[in-house]
Amino acid sequence: MALWKRAGIYTVDITAPDGSRIRRSTGTTDREKAKEYHDRLKAELWDQARLKLKPKRSWDEAAVRWLKEKADKNSYRDDVQRIR
Repeated sequence: MALWKRAGIYTVDITAPDGSRIRRSTGTTDREKAKEYHDRLKAELWDQARLKLKPKRSWDEAAVRWLKEKADKNSYRDDVQRIR
């Protein structure tokens, strides 16, 4: 388990099943909560890799991605209005 304490807050350092490295802050100073976060993140990554489950996305993430991809459209302003 790769938990590091930096400036009083625990940080996770994980190698995902696809080989990519993930480093994130847990946002907590409690080691037990940080371990729980680590285990949940590791299980979620395993599910995505082995069971082909897609990660849950929020509406905001989808809207931002849509706007970035369609920035060159003539009706871009209309799209922004509709998304709002």
